Amino acid sequence: MLGGIFSVKLTLPHRHNPPRGLTKMQLVFKHVKTQGIYSRYQSVLSEIETACSVCGRNADEVTLIAVVKGVAPQLINEAYEAGIDNFAENYVQEALVRERPASVYGRPQSWHLIGHLQRNKVRYITGRFDLIHSVDSAALAEEIARRAHEAHGVQDILLQVKLDTESETKHGVAIEDVFKLVDTVSQLEGIRLKGLMGIAPADVPAEGICKSFEALYNVFARLPEPARQVLSMGMSADFTAAIQAGATHIRVGTALFGPRT
Repeated sequence: MLGGIFSVKLTLPHRHNPPRGLTKMQLVFKHVKTQGIYSRYQSVLSEIETACSVCGRNADEVTLIAVVKGVAPQLINEAYEAGIDNFAENYVQEALVRERPASVYGRPQSWHLIGHLQRNKVRYITGRFDLIHSVDSAALAEEIARRAHEAHGVQDILLQVKLDTESETKHGVAIEDVFKLVDTVSQLEGIRLKGLMGIAPADVPAEGICKSFEALYNVFARLPEPARQVLSMGMSADFTAAIQAGATHIRVGTALFGPRT
């Protein structure tokens, strides 16, 4: 459980500040090109440890979610065998045909939906995910709640907050509207609000990424305790900054599986 507002200066490690001519993601591609899944996983764990040490956190407070968009089944199996047990889907269509890894010695797996979810797709994913990260409207929350309630279950969700205010295509509730949506969602049977999710703005300097994560944490810290369990932010190119800002869950694909088409 996180407490208080982090006072450390948020910085991105050197490898996330690319030399001229290289983007942050190009550096990630270069980093993973010659490594196998286990080696990549250990590299990510090392970066998590380093980021936590910078801000006085314990690495056990951070959950690594492997994003499997476009990833071959064999690579997902290798990731599970390497020790990863949290996986995330971006697309409902891909999730519906996914063959998940067979459980090893009863070791559990948790599956997350992190991509945009349309109301007309909710009926297909009821009961398939432990946590839905991308709820961005009352109407979507109501549909998820209705379907879960009809199935005699409860669906854990996060509210997706829009951090890229300049983009017209990015999804998420405006940061100033979060608490209004929290109030609405909290009244619904069939869902359980666990926290917030955000995606840093694209093509901004490291300082801008850090500020967006810090802003999301400040909102998260003001949520009522039952809804202040999960803060999902940070991807392959910026998860260290997210950890320093207070992320409890990071969503990593490229740094584990390499670039995908």
